[in-house]
Amino acid sequence: MLASSNGFTSSEYYKDFGNYQIYYEIKIESIESEQNDKKKFRVYVKDISKIVIMQQKTCDEMYRDSVLSNYSHEQLTPLNSFLNNSKMLL
Repeated sequence: MLASSNGFTSSEYYKDFGNYQIYYEIKIESIESEQNDKKKFRVYVKDISKIVIMQQKTCDEMYRDSVLSNYSHEQLTPLNSFLNNSKMLL
């Protein structure tokens, strides 16, 4: 996502390392220079991995809760035993 305001250009990226992903945000600021005609930039890099992972977990939990709330008791009883047994395997 690109956004430009107050001389900043902001983008969000992620890098996949197989077992984990790193999410980061890059902001680029243009700096006015009176000495010469060369343009200067200031670059900010911010690790937003924890924020993105928390948002994903929250969305996953909300989806799970909405699906389970639509099941009847007869459907949930065998499903609970299956879920509990699968947690023990992990």
